[in-house]
Amino acid sequence: MSITKIQEACNFSSRITEWKVYMISYEHKKEPDKYTRYNVKFKSNKIKNELINDLFTSFKKIGENYEITPYGDAKGKNSIFKIDANSSKIKGNWQELTRNLNNVKDFNNNYQNIKAYLLEGTIEDKPEKIYWLAKKNPLKVVKRAFSFFQENTYDNIGNSLLYFEGNIDCLIYQDILYTVNYQFEDIFNMEKKHISSCKKKLNIIKDTGMIDDFGILEKESLKLKNARKYMTFDEKILKKLNEDDFRQRLITDGFGLTMEGDKIKFKSKNDVDKFINLVCDRIHRHITNDKELVYTLGVTQSPSETNTHQELI
Repeated sequence: MSITKIQEACNFSSRITEWKVYMISYEHKKEPDKYTRYNVKFKSNKIKNELINDLFTSFKKIGENYEITPYGDAKGKNSIFKIDANSSKIKGNWQELTRNLNNVKDFNNNYQNIKAYLLEGTIEDKPEKIYWLAKKNPLKVVKRAFSFFQENTYDNIGNSLLYFEGNIDCLIYQDILYTVNYQFEDIFNMEKKHISSCKKKLNIIKDTGMIDDFGILEKESLKLKNARKYMTFDEKILKKLNEDDFRQRLITDGFGLTMEGDKIKFKSKNDVDKFINLVCDRIHRHITNDKELVYTLGVTQSPSETNTHQELI
């Protein structure tokens, strides 16, 4: 998928005439999907622009060597995820995060509760906005730092420093969120959504009766890393696995899982991971028939294709 939009967004950012900076705190366990936002004032726009100018430049460099992948797909080494800001996964949180930003309180240097920051950029006389989001506290407290003051004398800084690191997690441009990692999931309280969705799909698996010890699968599946995979859960694969002949041929001969009677037996955590990756379509894409499924799982794999299993998130 093309990175044109990321390049366009970075070029847009370089022409920004006014940036607004917001500190963000949240505690989803106590107040789910709620945010406290603070406006950060600067002595001049020049200082502010210089401080954040390198952020979108570094994101653009990443984009030049990365591929854009829909959020939920297996993540390769060089992937940028994209997700529609109007999707049910993040819409409510994004609206809450950016709601009435012009009316938020000024920041009072209470740095301890800050978990993220948001940069909002606009070009004069244009309605379009661009956002950069990072899950990190940019405020640093340096107790023994000194600055060059005046008359060749150093003086103690004494207060916290505002420091934007060279890497940023997310770009939001034209209602699309682009991200180089999973940090945004914490900001948008994604764990709760993934776990809830995963439980529904686990019930479908449980109802087949094909798993010998369902509790083991449930425990591993509800870990965030695995629960996320269930976004691509494919019930068609599950139905195939519930066919005795196909299951015996595929699992015992091609995929390395163990059958005891008519049930799948997990002998190790690795076996559980294999099953999750299988039913969540993490080993292959677009199953159309038995032959393709068996081939992509390695039953008839040729030596030249021994590395066709894609990296799993």
